Amino acid sequence: MEVRFPVSILKFGGSSLNSEAKLEDVADAVIKEREEGYKVVVVASAFRGVTDLLYRWVLRPEDFDMDRFYSIHGGCLKWLAQEYLSDFEFDLTWKLRRLAKDRGSPWLIDDILAMGETFSSHILYEFIMDKGLESSLKSFYDPDFPTRGGGEFGNARIDLNATAETCAKTLSRELARKECIIIPGMGCVSGYDGRIRVRRGASDYVATSLSYGLKADRLWILSDVHGIKAADSTIIPEAETIPELTVGELLDAGALGAKNTNTTFFLPLTKHCPPETYFAKFDEREGPKTRIVEEREAREERAARLVAGREVLLYTFRGYDVEDKVLELESELYKTFDFIRGGGFKRERYFAFFDIDQKSKIDYAIASKVGDLEVSSSKMGLVGLVGEEMRTARKVIERMGRALGDINIVYALDISRISVGAIVERESLKPAIQRLYSDFIK
Repeated sequence: MEVRFPVSILKFGGSSLNSEAKLEDVADAVIKEREEGYKVVVVASAFRGVTDLLYRWVLRPEDFDMDRFYSIHGGCLKWLAQEYLSDFEFDLTWKLRRLAKDRGSPWLIDDILAMGETFSSHILYEFIMDKGLESSLKSFYDPDFPTRGGGEFGNARIDLNATAETCAKTLSRELARKECIIIPGMGCVSGYDGRIRVRRGASDYVATSLSYGLKADRLWILSDVHGIKAADSTIIPEAETIPELTVGELLDAGALGAKNTNTTFFLPLTKHCPPETYFAKFDEREGPKTRIVEEREAREERAARLVAGREVLLYTFRGYDVEDKVLELESELYKTFDFIRGGGFKRERYFAFFDIDQKSKIDYAIASKVGDLEVSSSKMGLVGLVGEEMRTARKVIERMGRALGDINIVYALDISRISVGAIVERESLKPAIQRLYSDFIK
């Protein structure tokens, strides 16, 4: 069944929900979208700090303290009935006790981590209903939960086709009857075993996947910052919000670690980018923001629009037949990890992994596939530039090298037709960003 009414998807980050005043801003945004004729889907993140707290309890169930959980939600608790609070506490307590007895239950860990979004979405639902908006709330345990997928536990991979099918069968019909539907972010439900799969920060992933499934007309990625900056504002305080990026620029910015971006989470935009897609501050949507478009006609003289950097785990492989073995390894690792692969010398290849806190898992995955290759690993920095203008610009890598000056470039990366990068020493990451910004962006 096709969606025959305009749909706007609003994704709110955890720092955009965690007070009654912020909930008022959320409700105002929903009301405004409704006044403009849109049916609204809200994707809710957990309140800021909740996922970290749940993760600590997963590691040490004996540290469980429900009062600490409640304190993060503060005055927002009044929107929940005592019966719901009692049931939620019982459920969380039971799961943590079971986990303490059975540490080998990855599905139980994902189930617990998803409870932050479950709780916040319920608060938001009750708040919006109190405003007189006819709404509904989807639960991970609903048989028609719309976001479908799979992947390893802790590394959700959303299946766009399965999600679109569920959206067509149930979600679009429900939107026809309701003004607003609230959906918890964080992950999906596996079509294989019915278990929850989560992924840190995956509310963006849920929002873009639902945009594809519903063929949404609008998509707002709302957080506590004004869109996407030309550089990390903690390093370059004067960096301005970029008015417009193409989908390709957004994805490459995610690979390089730009704030508020993630290549995997926004990959669904290559299948369907709503005509109005924005990154904006949740309470200042009319202020500076970044619009995402499929293509940009107007070109600028400067080669790059954005500089970004991140810490990476660099794994270097050396030996005979390195290309064949690395290609086999790549196909296996891609199922679980996000990384950039590159080539060094004739018998040398490398992977730059983004998940620096997953070294033990990466080591284990590589050990079973590496054969007789020599492997070394270290924490490094990845820095780079993004811009559609690089399609026609000349000698950008050479210019990047000159801009970096005495900073040692371990590897230069020709990432795509619109982005270049370099692997540098970790301590050189910040000065590298500053130099590239000064040369290419300022």
